[in-house]
Amino acid sequence: MSTKARSNATISCLCGSIQQTVTLSHVDTDIVLCHCTSCRHLSGQLFTSCVALSSAPASVDGLTTYHSDPDHPNLETTSYYFCSTCGCHVFQRSSYYSDSDDDDNDDSYKEQPEWAVATGVITSSKKDNPSIKINWQHQKVDDTKDWGLSLWLPTIITSTSDNNNQKATKILHTITAPSTNNTNGLDHVLHAACHCKRISFSLSRPSEASTLPHRGYPDVMYSYAVEPESVTSNPHDEKWWLRGPEPQCTSSSARTPPLDENTKFTRYFTAACVCKSCRLASGFEVQCWAFVPTCNIHFASVVEGGRDFNTLPRGLLNRYESSPGVWREFCPTCGATVFYHAEEAEDVIDVSVGLFDSDKWDRGARVEDWLEWGRGRVSYAEGVREGRSGGMADWAERVLRGLEGGMRG
Repeated sequence: MSTKARSNATISCLCGSIQQTVTLSHVDTDIVLCHCTSCRHLSGQLFTSCVALSSAPASVDGLTTYHSDPDHPNLETTSYYFCSTCGCHVFQRSSYYSDSDDDDNDDSYKEQPEWAVATGVITSSKKDNPSIKINWQHQKVDDTKDWGLSLWLPTIITSTSDNNNQKATKILHTITAPSTNNTNGLDHVLHAACHCKRISFSLSRPSEASTLPHRGYPDVMYSYAVEPESVTSNPHDEKWWLRGPEPQCTSSSARTPPLDENTKFTRYFTAACVCKSCRLASGFEVQCWAFVPTCNIHFASVVEGGRDFNTLPRGLLNRYESSPGVWREFCPTCGATVFYHAEEAEDVIDVSVGLFDSDKWDRGARVEDWLEWGRGRVSYAEGVREGRSGGMADWAERVLRGLEGGMRG
């Protein structure tokens, strides 16, 4: 029997309060990317990724725990640990209960816990063994209805209903994206919520008010590492966050041609990001943002305050200022990443795509009847290794290259 490969790694969240060393287990096996509905709404991401630990972490101080309560005591349950300050998901603790050795107590169970750490918080780990190339496997993609980001990250898939990996892989390579032209006569509201439902809101379709804000171009359109501020500031006041029913982004370029003045806006521009801050704020590798005017974000009824974004009651969301004038907001109960916004562009903000409801109609996790994806570039791709080294940095770069290649087709 082979011995499980182990390796020490250092971890950190965005605010730095959970820095410690952990021991990774199974470091010579592919990493699972989970696309299930629960993971998407727990994290705000389109997939999550974790590595098993050989033992419990040294400390969970400063972390908030969110429990997935079991219906029965002998079923597997998972607890999620995220930073109370910045919202970063750090650990998962899966538990199942087996019969104890106490024959006199029929209701007695023995807990079998297993710990894992989110891949995005691993800042330093052992360099990959040159003879072993760690890749990834997709899990529970059928929850997404449209294959989610796995459509652009082709590799082995583990289906929730079919564990035949060869069959699933074949399907992944032949599937085509669903039509996005289903906005006529259908829904005019897109619902979103975190896993615990504390944060529940909806988007409305673009309106005349959606054209009023100004915001500079995002990095996905013009790389901040290359382009001068005179370009990235959006000097011609293009309303780049608004999209019509027909795709304007080509797979070869993230930039978009000017919209015709008669274009009817029905969707919002959306992009994937792999910057250090987004990774350490969420705990995971790829953050997907939809760029939405605040006038199109409407919250469900709350105890006090208004329903609109700008009149939310204090304390509904936890807010972390990741840099001066830049805020990241997350659910204080389950830790889902919700919003990113900056003082200089408060009227068009970033909304975490994993929160959107894909259960109605035939909509999938990519929500293409509401979102147009920038497919020519991944935001801050040049910074995918920033602040990290070793095998996990190598793996993250492979994920990025795979995603870029898949998005460009």
